[in-house]
Amino acid sequence: MENRGPSLWRSLLGGTFVLLLLGVLWARRPPSHSALVKPKNQAQQLTGNAFGTTYEVRWLKPELSPKIIEKLMVAVVQDVNQSMSTYHPQSELSRFNRSDSTSPLTVSEDLARVLEEAVYIYQQTEGALDPTVGPLVDLWGFGPGALLEPPSEDALNEAKELVGLHKVQFNPKEHMLQKNHPNLAIDLSAIAKGYAVDRLSDALMGVGLQDHLVEIGGEVRAHGRGPNGRWRVGVEKPQTDPEKVIQEIVALDGQGMATSGNYRNFVTVDGRKITHIIDPRSGEPVDHGLGSVTVLSETCMRADALATALYVLGDQAGYDWAVEHNVAALFLTTSDGAVKVKRTPMFARRVDPNP
Repeated sequence: MENRGPSLWRSLLGGTFVLLLLGVLWARRPPSHSALVKPKNQAQQLTGNAFGTTYEVRWLKPELSPKIIEKLMVAVVQDVNQSMSTYHPQSELSRFNRSDSTSPLTVSEDLARVLEEAVYIYQQTEGALDPTVGPLVDLWGFGPGALLEPPSEDALNEAKELVGLHKVQFNPKEHMLQKNHPNLAIDLSAIAKGYAVDRLSDALMGVGLQDHLVEIGGEVRAHGRGPNGRWRVGVEKPQTDPEKVIQEIVALDGQGMATSGNYRNFVTVDGRKITHIIDPRSGEPVDHGLGSVTVLSETCMRADALATALYVLGDQAGYDWAVEHNVAALFLTTSDGAVKVKRTPMFARRVDPNP
């Protein structure tokens, strides 16, 4: 998706704080003769740009041409943009949002799958993630237009009237989507990028590439073995300093990982700091001070959605929900230079003890 203005896509993509440690960890080892020898299973690498951010693919099967992987990536980007971009005016979602029709519309399999997952997370978290948050996203300046001044109470209440999953009808089996209000708008920015990661990972599996890692804008999914026996991924310390500092390292195999946070992505208007993650229940930007939430799940799509939902819920309520639902989640908060770390039991099992 295009990177124009302070879009929620760009904010969310920039709001994930993951560093791939494949080369970094190797470089941190003490110098030795063996370190100068190229490992037999060193990962191949392909990088590029997509959805207004960067992507990276690493794999261990050297005979697979990077051109094949690039072709798969281009196909995924095209499909996801065509179905759920809010910047491409002819995408399915843009046409749905622009239309004032309340008649049912048949949508693609891609859009239906992402909507189904978004509805599920909405129901499980009691609205902390709401795909109908689009009007609030635009109101606070994280849609196509910039925020010139904080919205008035009347404008906020008007936008809130358009938000709520009960104002849309969706039948995932029939791929049918219908507005109950002509001005309702759907925003899938908090989940679509994770879905794109899953799509590319599945495509790589389909061409026999079992050992691979896919990362798009910080959202990750890994399968099989990495160069040193496993894929290891770092979670960044939540800080406004542009220098990236690793806080946690986790080992991934057959899992997706996503992070959501507000500490770098915000605008200041009339002296007020306005963060990019909107609480759909209150209509206001989240400002509870939580640095970031990282989630591991069976798919990157679910990890992406849950990371946003848990961030909205906050440090305590989000942590309690994650523990109750057996979610692997990491909650980080920075105060006076110190990081407060809260790991759910499921997440603690994935922390690499030997970084």
